[in-house]
Amino acid sequence: MTSKGYQLLAKLRARRFGHIGILGGSFNPAHQGHAHVADTAISVLGLDAVWWLVSPQNPLKSQKDMASVTDRYASAKAITTTCRHGRRMVVSRLEEAIGTRYSADTVKILAKTCPRLRFYFLMGADNLASFHLWHRPDIILRHTIPIVVNRPHYRAQALGSQTAARMKRIAPRRLKYTAKGRHVKNRYWGFIEARQISLSATAIRAQRKD
Repeated sequence: MTSKGYQLLAKLRARRFGHIGILGGSFNPAHQGHAHVADTAISVLGLDAVWWLVSPQNPLKSQKDMASVTDRYASAKAITTTCRHGRRMVVSRLEEAIGTRYSADTVKILAKTCPRLRFYFLMGADNLASFHLWHRPDIILRHTIPIVVNRPHYRAQALGSQTAARMKRIAPRRLKYTAKGRHVKNRYWGFIEARQISLSATAIRAQRKD
């Protein structure tokens, strides 16, 4: 872990309380679909902030066509300026600083470092459909509350996935909506039926090559 990593963790540890969304990804590049997930989570759940964690290298994605972490960080920073809740968006290279490659390792460190914070793991429905392929998804489910925002053509696949079935066993209560600033004390997970955006980083990169 770098000195920057220790500094970031010390800063996080200083927070006394809060409800924090975690939006991890390659952001290669970041786009309005990411902004939509972050904004929707804040609007529906009343989160205090969403932390955009720019991955040094997503283990499930090829390095081919992968921009530098500096460029992807700048891309995420630029997109957050367009968010409705831009002041609550925090873009970070935390994973690079603390030396983690997997979301499971990152959230485990965050949960240990910031025991008074409640973390919500944000993802699109396409991610839920393949979540069982991630590294140690059980760790993520243990330390965070999964919040899924629907995406075009993925609803049935996501809700019929292995992870959705597992979450029903772990947390039978599925959150449909909770007023801003109000949070359920008991364990739950959320599938938010929001306005759907079909943008993808893959499609954007393909357009740039044309």
